[in-house]
Amino acid sequence: MVRRVLRVDVVHEDGSVCEHRIASQGAFREADCTGRAGWTATCSCGWRASAASRAGAEEERSLHALAHTTAAVPVRTLTVVPTPTPAPCTADAPLAG
Repeated sequence: MVRRVLRVDVVHEDGSVCEHRIASQGAFREADCTGRAGWTATCSCGWRASAASRAGAEEERSLHALAHTTAAVPVRTLTVVPTPTPAPCTADAPLAG
C-alpha cells in the first residue's frame, strides 16, 4: 500500500509556503515576511487545494484522504426521519367529554 502524505500549510500571496515565526500577539517576528494569504492542503499524489482558513484546508484534506481509501466510504450522510402530520385543528369541533 502506498503511503500518502497530506499536509496543510500557510502560504504567501505568491503561493510559497510561509515558514516565518509569529509572536503570540500575531505580529511577524521576521521583517522579510510578505504576509499570509491563505492555507493550502497538498497530497503526495500531486493534489492541491486552497482555502481562506485553516479549518477549510483541513476539511479539504480530510475529504481528499477519503478518496484514497479502497472502500467506498460515504463522505456525508443525512438520515431523514419522517414526522407524522398532526390532525388539522378546527374551531367548530365539539369538545370531548
